[in-house]
Amino acid sequence: IHPGTGEQLGRTWRVDGVTGYDLCLSAPKSVSALWAIGKGKVPASVQAAHRAAVRTALDYLDTHAAFSRVGTDGHTQVGTDGLAAAVFEHRTSRAGDPQLHTHALVLNKLQCPDGEWRTIDGHEIYAHKKSAGVLYQAALRSELTRRLGVSWTGVSKDGQAEIAGVPAELIKAWSTRALQMTGEAAPVIAAYEAELGRELTSAERTAVQKVAVLKT
Repeated sequence: IHPGTGEQLGRTWRVDGVTGYDLCLSAPKSVSALWAIGKGKVPASVQAAHRAAVRTALDYLDTHAAFSRVGTDGHTQVGTDGLAAAVFEHRTSRAGDPQLHTHALVLNKLQCPDGEWRTIDGHEIYAHKKSAGVLYQAALRSELTRRLGVSWTGVSKDGQAEIAGVPAELIKAWSTRALQMTGEAAPVIAAYEAELGRELTSAERTAVQKVAVLKT
């Protein structure tokens, strides 16, 4: 419903329809640690860097993933006026540790060139979500280096790095949520590998870890 006029935007969703996407952009633990215990201008600088990086990622998705489909069975992809999203900034993980992150709730409605409101071509969201996450991490590093002069460890295969000099013990102590998930997933992975007689693939491990997230 349009917030100003009350007009219904497009068709009503089906009961089992996707009403939106929750895109989570989360800072590395060392960044959250610096934000949580930094002095003077440091916390505000970290927060500003995070917000700028979130905007970079959302701008990327607005350019590369804001498409809809028209025609029988949605055979034709069309451009739109862009994504509509509300962002919510959170300060802690579910385990209560410092964890600066933002949930961008993207409405599954887009205004097409003909003025009609239609749903997002979800394939594009899924195709570009990893790239958007890597861009967030790169933009965050760039912003923090410019604002605070920090340096970084090597970048992981997922595009993430930690601030050099933040003690590993502190990162581990404030990674309670990750330890919860690992503790749940590790024995399940071991049992599967014993039964199959091989290591699980990356996709198989991810499937187990997703279940662990829900169970914990």
